[in-house]
Amino acid sequence: MKNFILTFLFSVPLFLQAQNLPQCDSLIIDCCTLGNDTIMLNASNTTTVLFDYPGFILFDSNMDTIAKENVNYFGISGGPQPHYMVVMAPLILPFTGYLNLYYMFYDSIGCSFPITIADTSTGIYSSAQKTSVTVYPNPSNGNFTLETNALSNQSVEIYNLVGEQIFQTTLNNARTPIHLNAPSGVYYCELKDGRNNILRKKIVVE
Repeated sequence: MKNFILTFLFSVPLFLQAQNLPQCDSLIIDCCTLGNDTIMLNASNTTTVLFDYPGFILFDSNMDTIAKENVNYFGISGGPQPHYMVVMAPLILPFTGYLNLYYMFYDSIGCSFPITIADTSTGIYSSAQKTSVTVYPNPSNGNFTLETNALSNQSVEIYNLVGEQIFQTTLNNARTPIHLNAPSGVYYCELKDGRNNILRKKIVVE
């Protein structure tokens, strides 16, 4: 993604308080995990009232769209349920804006949460490390090569869009072939080193 300044992934725990529909008060939002071109949050619903076909959109204080989720769920269950938003504009930390929850394929707005994401170095790869990860070809038929200049013994895990781990291995070389036997779709490849730093790459199986 062009001009996306958050090259590396980190977590900022944040619990938000609902502002709109009464059922918004039943939601617990744990936000956010930031990646190269994604923002992941966990949503939990403490009641049986569902938001049909939900989707989150992150806005800045001017109500410009920063990130938007692809609808992947029929509703929000007990959770925690991972929701991935695709970054559409630069996200500069510290960030203050709004996290809106829509339902019925973005036809109606259900909740609007004020959100602040702090500027923190927790879990970030230092820029001095100049860590880089490339996955190619991408898209592919499931046969990828993962190339990195990071140290060896990194854990590699691949997840589907509902957060289920479908693949795991350990990198011992700068260039590692990955044979993913999975249906066509979008997946997320996570690299974890011994210091619990994480870097996520989106991969597509055709």
